Amino acid sequence: MNKLTFFACFFLLSRLCAMDSFFEFKENKSDGSLSPGFIKKLIFTFHPDTFFETGTYDGNTTLNAAKFFDRVITVEIYKPLFDYVQPKFASHSNIHSYLGSSSKVIANIGNELRGTTLFWLDAHYSGEGTGMSDSVNSGSAEAITAIREELAAIHAAAIEDCVILIDDIRGFGTEIAGQVFLGCWAYPTLQEVKSALLKINPQFEIALLGDMLLAYDESKYQPRFSTTVEACTKTRLYDGYNLSQQELLDWEKKIRQAPPHEAACIARLYQMMTGYNDPMFWHDLWYGLTQMGTNNYNKASIAFQKVPNRIQAGTFRTNTLSPVSYEHESLKTYIEECTGK
Repeated sequence: MNKLTFFACFFLLSRLCAMDSFFEFKENKSDGSLSPGFIKKLIFTFHPDTFFETGTYDGNTTLNAAKFFDRVITVEIYKPLFDYVQPKFASHSNIHSYLGSSSKVIANIGNELRGTTLFWLDAHYSGEGTGMSDSVNSGSAEAITAIREELAAIHAAAIEDCVILIDDIRGFGTEIAGQVFLGCWAYPTLQEVKSALLKINPQFEIALLGDMLLAYDESKYQPRFSTTVEACTKTRLYDGYNLSQQELLDWEKKIRQAPPHEAACIARLYQMMTGYNDPMFWHDLWYGLTQMGTNNYNKASIAFQKVPNRIQAGTFRTNTLSPVSYEHESLKTYIEECTGK
């Protein structure tokens, strides 16, 4: 091989490696399960040894992970679902299935984990046919989602060498300038999640990949992210103080320029959340920005006008609705720009 051919091959290999560590703001699941392609990308980037899943559900993510990992741990609290998936796992000796509370399983076997663990945290109540992590009659936040207890258990078990994925971030709340917007009332705010993650590993960096959150040790790994991922992460973690208004505006301009496939993911989140009684105005704002970017000013205006008119549902099994208002400094300007076209 001559030098020219060698350097050409080296360049091509470098490009391929960079692409394999490149994450975009898009759907990374297929039929509700983590896709094999996404799992392979995570393995290429973070080199995890164990896959640890909370919320087995139909077992399809478990089976996808079992194709690549020597050890897959999955925890399901709802016995009918646990029993349903056992025949699927029978021929897979690398799958270890547990019935019970995910946080308790993490506490019980955490000291057995070796190497780097990839946690996929997706244990939550999703209506009939799924389980609660507490008494059905309690109506507590812990009954709906185990995420607080799971992160606390990972921290208590001192599992610092890990990569964490958290699903359904669309339902998590936010806190801006001291005002809490709860999203799904049972879920913590994203700022609370970030605080819990930094207790696990102070070197954690966070990125939003569509509807999931990725936390990784930035001192060990160098994944690459699209501009849309960076912009959505920055704006979603905005707490009223960590960005200036100009910085916030600059990141929102980048969302406005999102490429079609990432804008389509934002549109999907917007459509999913439009009918919900929650104050998660970020999806309205992001969708409005992407529509401005493609000159769909009428759709953008409709989305923007939802931002200050969200309502928040009360606790589990109540019909209490309360108005919430987020006074976004640039919202009036955005609406005027749309209606002036």
